[in-house]
Amino acid sequence: MLETLRDWPFWLELLNLLLAPHIIITGAVLVVLFRFRRGFKEVAIAFLNIFSDGKKGMKLKFGSDLFSLETVEREADPTLLPKTGVGQIENAGSSANTNISSTSTMNEIDAAWMPSQRVAELMQIDQHPLLLGEVEKDIAKILGDAGLESTSDSSRVLIRNLAGTSIDRAFEKDYSLIRGSEIQLLEKMNAFVPNSMPVPVVDKHIEETRSKFPNFYTKPLSANEYLSWLLSVTLVIRTDSGFGITVRGAAFLRWLIVNNKTLEKGL
Repeated sequence: MLETLRDWPFWLELLNLLLAPHIIITGAVLVVLFRFRRGFKEVAIAFLNIFSDGKKGMKLKFGSDLFSLETVEREADPTLLPKTGVGQIENAGSSANTNISSTSTMNEIDAAWMPSQRVAELMQIDQHPLLLGEVEKDIAKILGDAGLESTSDSSRVLIRNLAGTSIDRAFEKDYSLIRGSEIQLLEKMNAFVPNSMPVPVVDKHIEETRSKFPNFYTKPLSANEYLSWLLSVTLVIRTDSGFGITVRGAAFLRWLIVNNKTLEKGL
């Protein structure tokens, strides 16, 4: 009998059965379930809460005979954060005045912006910084109204270069229309900054101009009449004490020098 049991393949089949992969896996799962049985209920409840609101993550803690779960708030997705709008502009671009608006400007945003060296090089535009900032605000507002972003490196570079080109085109037009005596008056007004040029000083300049070109200026002109074009293109502004050069006017004088424009025009 013992000899029959020894030769019977029962033991071999039992050994093969115990070593089967599905048996090993099942046994391992049962051991884990038994060892950590106190934590599974907590995990199941936590998973239901997490998937219900989608706002939490989880962290598992293992102990000697149980594991627990902690829920943690997920970090906010930066792509879902509300975008900050560009501040409202006042008298920007071609209507820039002597007082810069206190609202948010591209230059104020630049103060906290650290561009790469290459981007910084592309941002170098040879224009009057205050007027450049006003025109940039104007362009950024147009983009914002259209739902387009204006704060990436690419947008900043394009906005600045477009602003510089716009100023160049506007000043080229102004230069084709301005008279030499008006350029001289702008230079005199610039010397009065931050004060305005008194009306009597403006009248004196007008009389000197009339004496040089009597055939053109055939009748006396008031300061408002003589300065009508300069006022219309906001190179000059009327003040309580006289007339003053605007930011745009100062930028125009700078543009003349940078671009080697002659100041000795007719009239």
